[in-house]
Amino acid sequence: MIAVIDDNESWIEAVKDVLANEGFEVCSATNEDQAIEILDTVRPQLIILDVHIPGARGLRLISDFRGRDRTTPILVVSSDDRSLVRNQAMSNGASGFLQKPIPSQILLRAVRRYVQPGSGEQGDSLSPCSRLNPSVN
Repeated sequence: MIAVIDDNESWIEAVKDVLANEGFEVCSATNEDQAIEILDTVRPQLIILDVHIPGARGLRLISDFRGRDRTTPILVVSSDDRSLVRNQAMSNGASGFLQKPIPSQILLRAVRRYVQPGSGEQGDSLSPCSRLNPSVN
């Protein structure tokens, strides 16, 4: 399961389509409260996080999450091309950084660096993502 946290819903939908076509399950959040709910409820194999989301500073979310989980990879995405943003994200615990817009193949290559489709825990028929966001599936 991959958590995608970004305030741009159309970007999230595009990412979901690309990842779902490759066999990945995706949970999404568009603000800090939703992001915290996902991160507190399920353990994603990868977090894709925009550093600019309403109600939060993405850099702070990286640090907060790293305080709870030191191993889950965090791939930061941003249209902000300043090297300061990239450097701060990496110092706060991000595993990687991609600048938007991101071609599908580059995104998939980056995601596969951290997780393979279908490699998550299998369990009941209603996934944690479905419980949090019924529109995901």
